[in-house]
Amino acid sequence: MAKKLLLRLTKIKKASYLSRAIRIVRENHLFVDGWMLNNWMDTPSNIERMVLCRCGKKAVAVGIVLKKQEYHGYPNTGIFVKPSHRRQGIGTKILKQLSKTKIPLKVAYGTTPSINFYDKYKKDLNLHILY
Repeated sequence: MAKKLLLRLTKIKKASYLSRAIRIVRENHLFVDGWMLNNWMDTPSNIERMVLCRCGKKAVAVGIVLKKQEYHGYPNTGIFVKPSHRRQGIGTKILKQLSKTKIPLKVAYGTTPSINFYDKYKKDLNLHILY
């Protein structure tokens, strides 16, 4: 029998919690070095919504949506799940939480797994995919 993960998703919209959440994301290295998601955290005022996922006490995934005026033709949505926690539905749960914002989600393909992931949800969640 597969072990059920006890996950907790935290939606972070208040500026007062954002700096603490960013610190947690960086301490747990929930990003790929050199990718946009890490750079977005340099300017917390640009973040519309952040979803942080913990498994027990450990942060294992994050999703970020930038404010509408900040993306100007570039992706405004990023998701990162630790490799040890992938393919367990965490990215899907984060994407569904992020899609509740009124801002259209714009994503970019990075790797084959991300292509498959975003293609799976582009119609249901009205994702705009930038190639």
